[in-house]
Amino acid sequence: MTAAELEELWADIPIPNEADATAVRATGVTAGGADVVIGADHLGRLHVMVPFGAGGTPISFRAAGLRAIAPRPLIHGGVRRSYLDVSCTRPELRAVFIRLAADLVSEAAKSDADAGRRCASLLDGWRDLFGTMTAAFGRQQAVGLLGELIVLRELARHRPNAVDTWTGPLGGIHDFRSGSQAIEVKATLRRFGRFHTISS
Repeated sequence: MTAAELEELWADIPIPNEADATAVRATGVTAGGADVVIGADHLGRLHVMVPFGAGGTPISFRAAGLRAIAPRPLIHGGVRRSYLDVSCTRPELRAVFIRLAADLVSEAAKSDADAGRRCASLLDGWRDLFGTMTAAFGRQQAVGLLGELIVLRELARHRPNAVDTWTGPLGGIHDFRSGSQAIEVKATLRRFGRFHTISS
């Protein structure tokens, strides 16, 4: 299945109104006797879901514009199954994510044997390829992280799934992003005389 074909399927999926809901549609590809599905959640984020075999090690990782989790339960066609759920967390990366989703669907179509784990391995390869060297974690990084955690705590008091909006550790432009809204956190240990300039 091509990226263009997937994009056409995604165009027909309505954005659900309910919080934490994801509307899905079958791609026409099956793996392990279940449909490989694509979806859109209540925030408009795209998802591709590949059947994930029972047992084994759970998967959970985030990258700058990507989130992957397994097993994620999903009821599709009246049957509850476990899936590897890969989602795009940054709308500006939609076109790139659709190409990645096409690769995942193609990988799942190769055979029925553990398609979810093969797709997770494919994601690991891409993550390793584009991984970056991280700078030493010093005092200023610790202060910045503490500031972000304080904001996350406050957001979570009003919205339990606020952690899904946290992009700071992933190198995002803003520390928190939900749709068109964003928060950039600045923190310091000084009580007076320190001003921060925010350029974006």
